[in-house]
Amino acid sequence: MKKLNNDNKMFDTIFYTSARDYMFIDNAPFFSFVITFSGHSPYTKNHLVAASHLEKIEDYYGDTIPESIKYYLATQLELDEMIGMLLEDLDSQGILDDTVILLSGDHYPYTMNQDIYESYTGITEYHLKHKGNLYIWSNGLLNQDVTALSTSFDILPMINNMFGLEGNYNHYIGNDIFGTSGNFVLYKNYALFDGSNYMMLEDSSIDGNGLMVQATLYYQVSKKILRTNYFKFNG
Repeated sequence: MKKLNNDNKMFDTIFYTSARDYMFIDNAPFFSFVITFSGHSPYTKNHLVAASHLEKIEDYYGDTIPESIKYYLATQLELDEMIGMLLEDLDSQGILDDTVILLSGDHYPYTMNQDIYESYTGITEYHLKHKGNLYIWSNGLLNQDVTALSTSFDILPMINNMFGLEGNYNHYIGNDIFGTSGNFVLYKNYALFDGSNYMMLEDSSIDGNGLMVQATLYYQVSKKILRTNYFKFNG
């Protein structure tokens, strides 16, 4: 793999060009997990990726949105171009129709000035700021929106069931997004969100329709897994 310098590694397209030969396995099923980087802060003119795409954002939005929002959107254009390159390569290799792409973010732009962020989005509640999207794409799949409550914990069990991988559900802190009801969101401050109610686990007066007990168990299990490094590979 080509070594990237500190500037180049900020660009998802340059990273992809360097790494794509390692993402696909010829004539065999493959799974690649890619963490993108371009969309991270700072959302200012000092961000090389944002600066490179800012003109496109300016042409589209003009002066209708705050500067930091413009730079944030500009960083996302780099990811968009990388996904375009990925689709082109899958198509040229004849495996586009046999590939499923999942795309998800891991956090909202919390480093941005929150007064600006809240004013632009209209979202002020901490727990609602974490709301994001999970995209599942396959060539020929009809577009549809699914509003099921889920978190990143639920993606692995969903993949396991979707592709019949026969994984052990006892190892998952989460549920198949499409196969269960009553999913909930856990937060690092020991809170629970069931889609309507935001509850602190320390509030023993709230039952939460039984979800409080399950959420507490998940926290306890997660803590033990991390403290003991339970899944450490010793081979």
